[in-house]
Amino acid sequence: MTELSVKLKEKLAKKIYKISKDTNTNSSFHINKAVENYVNELEDLNSAMKRLKNENDPLVSSKQLNERRDLKWILLK
Repeated sequence: MTELSVKLKEKLAKKIYKISKDTNTNSSFHINKAVENYVNELEDLNSAMKRLKNENDPLVSSKQLNERRDLKWILLK
């Protein structure tokens, strides 16, 4: 693992310390998981934005998506 120094707002730090105490884990664990989730969400967002801007990648309506999902479910049975 790599060490990284960050400054947190005091209120946020207190919340993390409380969660750590309540779950009997260290604060680094919770901070690492939170940053990991945040980075994954940003990567997903960036990927979605690239696809949205790509004219060769057709948009699919929610109705079409549900129909495809239902068809896939039927085929898996």
